[in-house]
Amino acid sequence: MKQEYSEKEFKEWDGKTPLVLRGTDEYFFDCHQLLDFMADTLTPIDNFEFMLCEPQYASGYEVDPDDIFFDILPQDMSLAEMAPKLCDAFAALNKAIDDSEEVISWTESCFRTTVTREMAERF
Repeated sequence: MKQEYSEKEFKEWDGKTPLVLRGTDEYFFDCHQLLDFMADTLTPIDNFEFMLCEPQYASGYEVDPDDIFFDILPQDMSLAEMAPKLCDAFAALNKAIDDSEEVISWTESCFRTTVTREMAERF
């Protein structure tokens, strides 16, 4: 497993990008969290497999009003046929979702990185 980690492409940590311990849900969103983790663990910090995180955006997802109202729509009818103004509102919502550039979550990327106490204290 350590060999698999060392074969991943390396990127220097910028001190801002969230980190995650590889294959876990232990995320670090700031240096204070990282320093607290280092203080709490008895394991040398270089034994941990840190990965950079990558942002996840809402774009690419959409809210389907026909799915939402499936149980109350007449059979073989769409929301556009029954309530066109409400359907237009969903279209506007979906456009806003697609145009959004806000990060809504983070996930493990394919890049490994190293972190030292000195690095965390510097940032």
